[in-house]
Amino acid sequence: MNPQVTIDSRAADVTSTTITNMSGTNWFLSEDIPGYLGAPFDFNTEIDFDEAEMTFVYDESVVTDEFRPEIFYYNEAEQRLERLENQTHDPESHSVTATVEHFSVYLLLNGVIWDAVWENEIRPFDEATEAEKGNTDVAFAIDSSSSMSSNDPNDLRKKASKAFTDKLKEGDRAAVIDFDSYATLHSGLITDKVAVKAAIDLVDQSGGTNLFSGIVMALEELVDNGSVDHSKFVVFLTDGQGSWDDLALDYANEHQIKIFTIGLGSGVDQHLLERIASSTGGKYYHADEADSLEGIFDESAEDIIGCPSDRDCDGVPDQLEKNGMRLGNGTTVFTDFTIADTDGDGLLDGEEVTLEFVDYNGGYYISYSDPTLKDTDKDGIIDSEEIKENRMVYNVSDRTLTHISNLAYVNLESHVFKKIGDASSIGNHNHFDELKDEIADWTIIKANDGGFTSGGFGGVAVKKGHDIIIGYRGTAFGLTPETIYDVIADIDIYVSGNNFQGSLATSFASEIVSSYPKANAYVTGHSLGGFLAQIVSYRMLDHHLHKSYLPLSSNRAVVKAALADGSYLKKTVTFNAAPFFRPTYFHKKGLGMITSAVPIWDLASQKFDHKVYNYSIDGDFLQLAVDIHVADKLGQVVPAYPKKRDGNAHSLVQFYDHFPKLD
Repeated sequence: MNPQVTIDSRAADVTSTTITNMSGTNWFLSEDIPGYLGAPFDFNTEIDFDEAEMTFVYDESVVTDEFRPEIFYYNEAEQRLERLENQTHDPESHSVTATVEHFSVYLLLNGVIWDAVWENEIRPFDEATEAEKGNTDVAFAIDSSSSMSSNDPNDLRKKASKAFTDKLKEGDRAAVIDFDSYATLHSGLITDKVAVKAAIDLVDQSGGTNLFSGIVMALEELVDNGSVDHSKFVVFLTDGQGSWDDLALDYANEHQIKIFTIGLGSGVDQHLLERIASSTGGKYYHADEADSLEGIFDESAEDIIGCPSDRDCDGVPDQLEKNGMRLGNGTTVFTDFTIADTDGDGLLDGEEVTLEFVDYNGGYYISYSDPTLKDTDKDGIIDSEEIKENRMVYNVSDRTLTHISNLAYVNLESHVFKKIGDASSIGNHNHFDELKDEIADWTIIKANDGGFTSGGFGGVAVKKGHDIIIGYRGTAFGLTPETIYDVIADIDIYVSGNNFQGSLATSFASEIVSSYPKANAYVTGHSLGGFLAQIVSYRMLDHHLHKSYLPLSSNRAVVKAALADGSYLKKTVTFNAAPFFRPTYFHKKGLGMITSAVPIWDLASQKFDHKVYNYSIDGDFLQLAVDIHVADKLGQVVPAYPKKRDGNAHSLVQFYDHFPKLD
């Protein structure tokens, strides 16, 4: 997909207009959109304009028999995609052109497929109507066999059933059945709570246990006399085993009746009671002793009466969970109506997709995340740990920064402007298989392999959307020129608090800022690379980075302006980074005070703690220097993580256990 834009302006204004590929940055704009033809693009400009001509050129491979390519606008405020008006499609040039009055995020869709999704108009969930339908018919089927005289001598099952009855809402109805060798209907469905409780008192304790007859009589009462508009439930309590036939389950499901089962004592067939409940959409409770019954009946009352149209009480009615909820990007979300948290991310389904309905183009619901995915935006941060506004939007995580620190050890100069997933030099060791899978859609925008002519300095910069991560390589291993240079650089850290690679790392970062002055930057590195990351972060935050360029140069001015308000650098994370050694500052000639890349007073301050985070593994030799107070690191020193795997504590792979991949 190749987007273009034309604005009438001076030639000098051209560089202020950017078109950024936003693929993988927002779940709402994913490839799952019906009719998706290619990546969304964010158009930005500093030019004041009345109109601009926008063109998307598509590849011939996306053309199908029913094909109508159209440009859509992402209306973020209303959480929907809107088709632009007055578009022109030129099949010969494989292009679509439209005139716009403002810039935002746009993408190309096949209008034929898109329109098919919106043919069916949906209506909002009517809470008032549901409230009218929200009454309940419940049939108590209570075991009255002779064993109850010993298992419930104080008739606590009756007391608990009466307490349940008291919780019934106006218009709710209850019936009472007792069963032993056969079943007896003491009260049909009535609203009179006093009469229901009187019927409960008629439950005795003699005879055998016929489970089937007790449930069937309860089901027949609900089927024959239940209200069409009421939810229907059976509360079935027994302390033993007895006659049973699965025909009762077929009958219950045929009439959409849920059976809640309660097993009292050790003599019950727990497997059967669990199956009866799960097969009908109910729930099984177990009470070791009769004393537990009151709490169990309270819980079952909440499950049954509290959410009559929302079985799992997740805030999304069963009807919507079964039929699906259409979103403003044309996708439909289906959730499990028996599980309150379908994806197990710690959020109720109703906290992820809401009942807020927008009556536009057939209607859709507002969503903050996908209730079927623990990590909606695939950024390595579980949805429950992000504010709702961030759950769909990719945010750079510590796991991603671990990957990029790892990636910095790979020679990637020959792969610049390729996707990480397409870089053949990335092997399958040191978690690189996971790396290529999780960050495959990041683009390599700059790399330095650390050869002889570059003083052994190694680094990489990658980009996705507006986010850029700069990663610096640690000390190389083996008999290579890089290793020699790196060892010299490591020694120089102790001697002077600086090294020759510091200026190379600074220049590397300066070129990134100059080329992408509107980006969100992250910096990372391991070991020696972590030391370089601290230097670069300091120069970014203390407004020194632009000095990599000569005075009066245009690049110098661009970098200075980009870093002026301190917001360009979003976060720095180092892993087992080399610190700034204190003897450097205090040796006799005071040379370290002059040559250190970061002054001692800035290392001692807390003004960088909100941006720079230093991670370490317990037992790392470099962190030990900080722990015994002979060295410092820029920014916040996070308490060391425990070592969880065999091998050197200094190894970068140790951190993968602390930033695990989410399913």
